[in-house]
Amino acid sequence: MSVRALNGWFDAVIRLCGTLSGEHGTGLAKCAFMTRAIDPVVLALMRSIKRQFDPDGILNHGNLLPD
Repeated sequence: MSVRALNGWFDAVIRLCGTLSGEHGTGLAKCAFMTRAIDPVVLALMRSIKRQFDPDGILNHGNLLPD
């Protein structure tokens, strides 16, 4: 899927107050758009939780949360 198509897709989901699951490969594409859909404080909390369960950062490296 093109970046332009993904942009439109995420814009529509956010506009409709929806959320994307991240299943079946959409998580890889979703990562780049998470900062548009999720509050920075919530993202920080999510990173903190991930660090507790994955302190070495080996699980889903680069696929789960945006840097």
